Amino acid sequence: MNITVEACPPEYIIPSWLIAEVANGRDDLLVIYPNETTRSAAMKSILRKTGTVDSSRHTTLQRLVKALAIDFR
Repeated sequence: MNITVEACPPEYIIPSWLIAEVANGRDDLLVIYPNETTRSAAMKSILRKTGTVDSSRHTTLQRLVKALAIDFR
C-alpha cells in the first residue's frame, strides 16, 4: 500500500497523474478529499476527461471515519 498527500496548484482540483491513471483503467486507488465540495468537483473533472468514474473510490475524511466506525462496531 502506498499513501501520498499532495498539494495542487489552485487551478487544479486533483493531480493530473490521478486523472491519467483513472483514464487508463486503474481501479485500486482510494482518493480521500477534505470535504464534499472538493470531492464533487474532482469527480466532475474526472468524468469530463474520462467519461466514467467509480464514486466508491472517492470519499471524504468524514465519510471514511463514519465507515470505519460502523466497521468496528
